[in-house]
Formats: sequence, structure tokens, C-alpha cells
Amino acid sequence: MDGDHGPEPGLGVLDEDDFLVAHLPGQREGGHGSHGVYSAVPLPWRLAVKGSLSQGALPVVLGRLYVERRSGLLHLKRGAERRSARFRKGHIVHADTNAAEDHMGEVLVRTGLLSQADLDRATARVLRERKRLGQVLQELRILDEHLLEDALALHVQEVLRKAFRWEDGEWSFEEQEVETPLQEDATLKVFTGDVILEAARSVADPAAVRHALGDPDRPVVLSADPVLRFQQIALNEAESEVLGRVDGTRTVRQLVSALSLPAEETERSLLGLVCLGMVEPSPGT
Repeated sequence: MDGDHGPEPGLGVLDEDDFLVAHLPGQREGGHGSHGVYSAVPLPWRLAVKGSLSQGALPVVLGRLYVERRSGLLHLKRGAERRSARFRKGHIVHADTNAAEDHMGEVLVRTGLLSQADLDRATARVLRERKRLGQVLQELRILDEHLLEDALALHVQEVLRKAFRWEDGEWSFEEQEVETPLQEDATLKVFTGDVILEAARSVADPAAVRHALGDPDRPVVLSADPVLRFQQIALNEAESEVLGRVDGTRTVRQLVSALSLPAEETERSLLGLVCLGMVEPSPGT
């Protein structure tokens, strides 16, 4: 696992409210490709932030890291359980957990990509030679490069998916310098936008969705950043309908009234779009 170390002393800690959509300033400095930073949150060389996972915080946190192209480690904890995700320039490239049932080998056996016998054989070599499981699976020719990429991506999704259902817990993020990609990174197969959408869709409590969206009377606009606005992602029917009604003048409340969708579905769809950076609160309001 990446480790369960929190923010280091002197890094500057922000309260979780500084990371919620409800509190985001409308103006950003820089674009999607230039490490855009919200002007109200000064970015030192290394920044540690932390907060509660209640009130729909996780998709918002994932979205901020994605939109702002952050690099570092996101730590999630609930009781004794730990889950983590490594970001490189806004993209999730690796995930891990101390939950035994979601270790990579167990996930691959559970999903049929690996037999228990092959896992036992590979694990023995991992322990003996102190290598990573992915490397050993390739060396033993149990998985080729393409299947390993699929396996790594699947593991990332499984590790994070269970955290989407948490209603409590804590998160923290450690800003880090961009490092050389590691062998276990699933850079090519994990589309972070899909992960963010799944996280937003998983927020079951309507009150948490509304809390994350913030002021219902603030207009929302399409992102001025074309990379964010026109990103290729599979929206569901409700998300597509909500996106089509964002015209720069309608508020969250007005969007809910204008659509025939249930209010909760409209708000949850809008949360996903905001977390992706396709839609944002109107600046100057």
C-alpha cells in the first residue's frame, strides 16, 4: 500500500469546506492543461488538504484533482480500513487498500482473470523475490502486457468503488512532484472521468448532493476550457439532458424546474457534470 501517512507538518492544511463545489470561486488561474488553480486557494510547492467524506465530498475531491491536474496521493480511511489512489497530472494511475479482499490478486481471482493456483504460485515468488505482483505475473507469462493493463485498471476501479458507498470517513491529499511512471500504473486503461461520474452517481442522499452543489440560485455555465467542455465521456440520458439545458443563465433551481426529470436525478446529474469540469458555477455571481 502507498502508506497511511497524513499531511506533513508545515504543508498548510485546508478545511474540507475549501474543497467543496459550494465554496469554489468562479475564477480559475490557468486552464485545464496548465495546472489551473482556484484563486482563493494559494498553491505552495506541496499542499496537503484533508476533510470528511460525508455530504457527497468524494466525487468533488476527485473532480478537483482531475480538473486542476494535481499529482500526488489521495488517502481515504474509515475506521481501520484504508484505500488510496495515486494521481499523475489529474489522472488516476494506481490504487491500493489494506482490505485483504480487495488486494489485486484477490480481485483478479474474483473476476475470473486469474486462477487461485496461479495467484498462489505468483504470490510465492513475490514474497521470495520481493517483487510486485504485476511484474511476477508477466514474468511467469500468466498475464501478457495487455491483460496486465486490464487487470491494473480493474483493480483501481474495484478499490475506489467501495469507497463511493461510504457515508463517513476521512480523506487527505498529499501534493507530490510528478514522478517517472511506475510499472504498476494503469495510465492507459483507467479513464478518470468515468470514475468521477460513477462516484457522483453513487451519492444516494439527495441532501448530500444539494450540499455539494451549493447555492441553488447561482447560475451555472459551460466550461470555458474546451478540453473540459468537449471531453469524450459516456454520459447517461439524464446527464446529457441536463448538459443540453445549461445555457449560462439558468440556476440549479431553474434547471430542476425546466426538466421533466425527478429533481434528485437532475441534481445528481449536474453534480457529475460539475465534478468533471464540463459545467461550473458562473463567475462573478
